[in-house]
Amino acid sequence: DETAACELCGKRFSHEEDLITHMRVHMG
Repeated sequence: DETAACELCGKRFSHEEDLITHMRVHMG
């Protein structure tokens, strides 16, 4: 089950670490 979701694009991740890595997409 997914535990983290990107507030900016709504993409969901199984692990918060994956969300943190994903957030770099929006930071640059």
